Amino acid sequence: MSTPGPQLPNEGQSNTMIWLLVGCAGLLVMGLCAATGFGVWLYLEDASTVATTPAPYPTPTPYPSPVPPGPGPALPAPPDMGASPRMVTATVTSVTGTSPVPVGATCGFTVERHARPEPPGFWCRAQISCGGMLLYGGASAGYFPCELSEQPRRDVVGEDDMMTGSDTDAAMRLDTRMGMLTIRDDATGPHGQYTLEARVTDVR
Repeated sequence: MSTPGPQLPNEGQSNTMIWLLVGCAGLLVMGLCAATGFGVWLYLEDASTVATTPAPYPTPTPYPSPVPPGPGPALPAPPDMGASPRMVTATVTSVTGTSPVPVGATCGFTVERHARPEPPGFWCRAQISCGGMLLYGGASAGYFPCELSEQPRRDVVGEDDMMTGSDTDAAMRLDTRMGMLTIRDDATGPHGQYTLEARVTDVR
């Protein structure tokens, strides 16, 4: 009898072990791939959310409400607010040119105060007649800038230096403090070209 050699392992068992190892390795690779793909998907989702979500607008800074302007400086009231018209009397002392009235004729007229919008204030208006004839003024004329006084007398100082060729009435200068009245006109006026001087005898 011969002596038996060493016993070899079963060939079937060896093949089974190899397939188990290969299967485990495959599962490990598949798990890693799946985990990697899931991670990439989450990253892309987050990036898409950030890109599509609009950034909030900053809260606007409130501007202060405009403050309405206060009242402007008060304008001084005319010195004769509400006073009655001034009554002026004068006597013609000289006339040159085409004489509308003779020397010695009496001039009598009133001086009224009228409101003036631009510039704010007032001006005077007079309809000056001498010897019963209208020499200065008219339906829409007779206005002139003036200064009015109350004390010691109700004096008037003012002048209209445009004659009929420039507006619709003669030129006139009145200064009751100095007792002077002058009326003059050009050839386009109703009485022709003349200059009249008178002495103011009374103002009240």
